Amino acid sequence: MKLSTRLFGAAALITTATAAAVGVVGLNLSYDAEISRIDKALGSVVQAVNDATDDKLLAAMQAADASGTQISVGLLDSQLQVTVLAGDDKLLPGPPASEPLVQAQTNAVTVDGLTHFRLRSVSLSKTDHLLIATDIEAIQASRAASTNGLLAFSGSAALLAIGLIWLLIRRDLKVLKSLSKAAAKISQGEQQVSLPQVKASSEVMLLSNSLGEMVETLESAITTERNAQKAIQVFVGDASHELRTPLTVIKGYTEMLQTRGADSEFRDKALERVAAEVTRMDQLISDMLTMAELGEERRAERTVVNLSELVESAVADFATLSNDRTVDSKIAAGIGITGAQDQLHQLLNNIFSNIQRHTPSDALVEVALASTADAVQLTIDDAGPGLPEDAYARGIDGFERFDPFAARANGGTGLGMTIMRKIVADHGGKIVLSKSHLGGLRTEITLAR
Repeated sequence: MKLSTRLFGAAALITTATAAAVGVVGLNLSYDAEISRIDKALGSVVQAVNDATDDKLLAAMQAADASGTQISVGLLDSQLQVTVLAGDDKLLPGPPASEPLVQAQTNAVTVDGLTHFRLRSVSLSKTDHLLIATDIEAIQASRAASTNGLLAFSGSAALLAIGLIWLLIRRDLKVLKSLSKAAAKISQGEQQVSLPQVKASSEVMLLSNSLGEMVETLESAITTERNAQKAIQVFVGDASHELRTPLTVIKGYTEMLQTRGADSEFRDKALERVAAEVTRMDQLISDMLTMAELGEERRAERTVVNLSELVESAVADFATLSNDRTVDSKIAAGIGITGAQDQLHQLLNNIFSNIQRHTPSDALVEVALASTADAVQLTIDDAGPGLPEDAYARGIDGFERFDPFAARANGGTGLGMTIMRKIVADHGGKIVLSKSHLGGLRTEITLAR
């Protein structure tokens, strides 16, 4: 607070000093103008003397009387005696020095005698000089008095300004001190920091509001970080739990192979189980990487994707891999959306992989793709066993990572539904699970165009 007071005091002093300097400059300009007027009057007398052809002394006295200024005229003779012809005798009590006398022949000079006076001289002969002078003591005294008065006034004004500034900013300084303490607490890591209620100038209010926004941002960042750490811990716990199961199976069969290696029938069975668990673990790791990528801040590169061709290709692959199954499709041609083609391909692959894994090999599947002006509708029905009734009630948002319903206990990783939900959400759409008219599961996906 003391520093702030000194800063405002310095500002007041600088402002006052600047005003005083301007005033002094104005006084000097006024003084110079008065001297210029006097020099002009002296010059008119000199001009009259130079123009006179006969009696130069008379011309000088007449011009001095007509100048409107109190001008004294004196004659400096060869004996260096000054005879005052007109004006004040005390103004020219003695001869001036030779140097100002010579200078005065061309320009007016200031000479110090009993008083300060301005002097011009005209050479009448080698030894005689005409002296033309006027007193400037009063002008100089007036300038000095005005300067002293201005400085005294400026000093008083500076003290008054500092006092007024202190009265005006005292409330703001208290608020600034409170804000400074709050900022110090924030820098020390305190989370619950209360800011003072501000009733101050607009600048201080702006500072208080900015500090408040900073506190809110920090609190939000801390909350986000905690949630992220918690999510990481949960994810790592779930992943380690899921990975432990296939690793346990692989470890058990490996140990038994070491003790029962000669039994070819058991060896084939063990290798088959180990291969199945390795495949399951590989799929689990792949799905976990996909989840991590979908959870990143950056988004995959977006292009215009021909969704009709993408769905037709996925349906053709599915039908080829499911020879015993009937697949009916109604796919409108030329439907395009802006999205990430790899993610959309994985979405379709997850859907058909789930159907192939969780439904009988001969179960009917119907696929329909249609569009409106704003959205694309993809509907897939299967004649499989469907989901438990409470799973329909929960909807797609009810499926969590490693959800047992998502896995359906048939070799899935439990991440498929979560991946599908994230991909659809990333494309500005939604996914709805319901009972199909075929008796199994209906998956309805709406994507923004």
